[in-house]
Amino acid sequence: MKLGYSTKDGKHYAVKVIKRQNVVANEKAIKNEVNIMKSLKHPNLVNMIEFMEKEEYFKTNGSSYHVMSVVLELATGGELFEYVANTGRFNESVSRTYFHQMLDALEYLHKNHIAHRDMKPENLLFDADFNLKIADFGFSTFLNRELKTVLGTERFF
Repeated sequence: MKLGYSTKDGKHYAVKVIKRQNVVANEKAIKNEVNIMKSLKHPNLVNMIEFMEKEEYFKTNGSSYHVMSVVLELATGGELFEYVANTGRFNESVSRTYFHQMLDALEYLHKNHIAHRDMKPENLLFDADFNLKIADFGFSTFLNRELKTVLGTERFF
């Protein structure tokens, strides 16, 4: 998998590029993530712009290979994890602002019957204006059954 950005309509976007040879083992998970993201649009989510199932990726040496591409909003402000690791913490006012943005996005997901299942500081990104955006819907699922599977990152302590 590669992550890069592209210019479309004068704006920059993140592009998640997945080699077709890597898709076979993960096709169900990739399609699940894309199907969930297709149904979402919220200012505090990293929204999907476009999905291209069959594209050709050209390398600088002229060779190419087949890929799937997911075009996403670009979150240039970095991860919450990076800020906390480097600064220790935010003041109460800033923390409250980001907590409300996260709750707004989670409420939106739950009203749309979606569980994220991998909430962690590494999956909370900031856009260019430092608005919080929830990212990485790889473990997400529709809430149409009781969830019992243990997923996500294990605790360190």
